[in-house]
Amino acid sequence: MLREGRVTDGLACTYDRYAAACAIVANTRQRLAEVFEHHDVLLAPSAPGEAPEGLASTGDPIFNGLWNELHVPVITIPAFTGPRGLPVGAQLVGWWSRDRDLLAAAQWVAAHIA
Repeated sequence: MLREGRVTDGLACTYDRYAAACAIVANTRQRLAEVFEHHDVLLAPSAPGEAPEGLASTGDPIFNGLWNELHVPVITIPAFTGPRGLPVGAQLVGWWSRDRDLLAAAQWVAAHIA
């Protein structure tokens, strides 16, 4: 779901601010590449808290924007159960173009946390 005001915020962004953000993303990609020289996957939260009840929403996607901007594959697996008995997801993050490796890792992790 698109956050209210996001388009308005984007249109109000100056070119200098946009260029600075692009530089931060480029630097972060380079640093993340260094992380993946030593690690196969990263573990991160997929959403704050447990899943909402019903089918109207999958929860707050706040933790996904970074990975989308960095163009790396991410898979969410149900890792825990929250206080209402609903799933709490965990994200496994892989390196760019290593989608198969990430899927294999996710299958292994899901089998071992159940």
